[in-house]
Amino acid sequence: MKGYVFDFKRFSTHDGKGIRTTIFLKGCTLKCVWCQNPEGISIKQRPLYFPNKCIHCNTCVHTAKNGGVYEHDGNIKLDISKDENWEEIMDACPAVALTMGYCQRSYLPSPGCAHACMPGSCINNGLERDDS
Repeated sequence: MKGYVFDFKRFSTHDGKGIRTTIFLKGCTLKCVWCQNPEGISIKQRPLYFPNKCIHCNTCVHTAKNGGVYEHDGNIKLDISKDENWEEIMDACPAVALTMGYCQRSYLPSPGCAHACMPGSCINNGLERDDS
């Protein structure tokens, strides 16, 4: 079985008793009205922005040539409909606040991988990966 992991949340306590690690996969077909992770609906890889990592240097805004990354009211916004060189933009970000939306896993991450992956990102920057 393979899945496209786009996020890990450690210390999840909101949906019941106990503490657990939640693994978010791409390609959800449920289309729930209360969906809190719309970035997981499409199976397509897409750039993701993590504001908690951003140092607001605006390097991403200046690197974007077609308006795919812009600043609005002091916040960085992505327009994924724009034709951009997303890899160049992600590489330019000194804080690694931009990443592609998933990595492909054929099994749940090993303890070593889970330790190396920071919440909200993956050590392979979202490139397809098959560890089977």
